[in-house]
Amino acid sequence: MPQAPKRWHFELLWPVLRHPHRALPAIVSSTQALWLTPLVLLSALALVQVLVAMPIRQGVAASANVELPPDFQYLTPEQQAQFQASLSASGGPMFTLVFPALAALGRIWFGWLIAAAILHLTMTLFGGRATMGSMLNRAAWAGLPLGIQTLIRIAALLVTRSLITAPGLSGFAPAGDGWLAALAGQVLSQVDLFMLWTLVLLVLGLRAQDDPGPSKAWTAALITIVLALLLGALPGLITSRLSSMTIVRPFLF
Repeated sequence: MPQAPKRWHFELLWPVLRHPHRALPAIVSSTQALWLTPLVLLSALALVQVLVAMPIRQGVAASANVELPPDFQYLTPEQQAQFQASLSASGGPMFTLVFPALAALGRIWFGWLIAAAILHLTMTLFGGRATMGSMLNRAAWAGLPLGIQTLIRIAALLVTRSLITAPGLSGFAPAGDGWLAALAGQVLSQVDLFMLWTLVLLVLGLRAQDDPGPSKAWTAALITIVLALLLGALPGLITSRLSSMTIVRPFLF
């Protein structure tokens, strides 16, 4: 009686990080869906980071200076209470837990699907014959360095008890409150050594089977990374814009 395929492959985590030249060919040549293990691991680490950052976000929201409208003293006590409640919403679980968690999970899963689809399309245009399932496996395991990045950020949150305000290269983002500046900040916040590590793993994965050559592999990987960064920034962009919203007058007169 044939054995059912394994669902979890934690034994591949360390080999992929330590010896990708040896581990990736086995992953690439497999006909099984091996992407679940790295994606679940990345998702769990992302949720832990959100939970660790939650009380810090609440503290920042509670200590923020609130600018009252000029006619605040003329409002009824009920309207004043409603106004205060609307301002305190930024420190509630919706903005400190739910939205950040959804943004983190969306970046992981949505980014993985987009990366695999772009890889498959690009390599097909270059004459490759790899299946979409193979690209799903390659994209998932190439993202393992982002798990190490998340572990380091969790440790930084626990030690400093303050939010990481400028991850990656986000400090080079243009100043301003518009959508373009926010998008640039979200994209650059994902660019660091771990993203470069992911890029290298993508290239190694593309060359592990039916090697298209270094130039095509690097071109496909770079196109994938750039487009995945742009699209993967959307959840964080929406969350950041929602969390910065201030309801100035939530009443009808």
